[in-house]
Amino acid sequence: MNNNIIFVNEINFLINDFLKTINKEDIQIYFPNNEINSSTNFNDFIIKEITNEQKEFLKDNIDYSMKCLKKLDSSLLNQNTDLEYDLWKLCIFDNMFFNLPFTLQDIIFIPISYIKSSMNNTSLLNFFFKDNINKRFSKTLIHEKIHLLQRYNEKIWDEYIIKNTNWIISNRELVKNYSLYGNNKIIFNPDTFYVKSKFIYNDNNNYYYGQMLLNSKKEISNIWCSIKERDNIFNLYPDLKYSKKYEHPYEELAYSMSDELHNN
Repeated sequence: MNNNIIFVNEINFLINDFLKTINKEDIQIYFPNNEINSSTNFNDFIIKEITNEQKEFLKDNIDYSMKCLKKLDSSLLNQNTDLEYDLWKLCIFDNMFFNLPFTLQDIIFIPISYIKSSMNNTSLLNFFFKDNINKRFSKTLIHEKIHLLQRYNEKIWDEYIIKNTNWIISNRELVKNYSLYGNNKIIFNPDTFYVKSKFIYNDNNNYYYGQMLLNSKKEISNIWCSIKERDNIFNLYPDLKYSKKYEHPYEELAYSMSDELHNN
């Protein structure tokens, strides 16, 4: 399989566009070891040169991931000419966004630390047989590619979610009272950044809205808010008794489908 890989070295517009949605005083939490200001060049966070071994590792795992993605329900495959499905646009970075993989537009962002640790953890048996496939890493690639499919085929995925899950789309205004979260910070998931639909979860006719939270220990978790309706507006109140693993249906499906596609 011959998939094209492009390494992206210009991200200033993408990052600035994302940061516009965040309170200025909270921007720093996405860059814990660097002072961010109006003159920050986000391209400085990019790793512009990687080794040939790292490139080979990426290529082999992308090839394997594409084979897995072919097993995805055909109705959910790419139908948008704006997304070049066989083209992998990668940005290798360091020391931002909690050093976790994420996507913006049609680009998959991968921390160099994750590439290195995945290569180190590839089993000795795989190395002996010159097999670069790392299960966790290739599953991550599938996961992030699914997010691109969701982003560029939103109507198709929304219809699938409404038909097959307990998530529903709300047309009401959602009012969040951030003072109720104490010293914890609500953080935004880049993978669902562009989603137009506002999803809430129906649990036996009790309705909840999920968000990602960064606590004082710098740990990421989910927090769920119960919804109270008033004057045709949904007011959100943190509900510590309610728990569900993923805060958004796009995230839930990216995890479950990448598991299924990788294991079958």
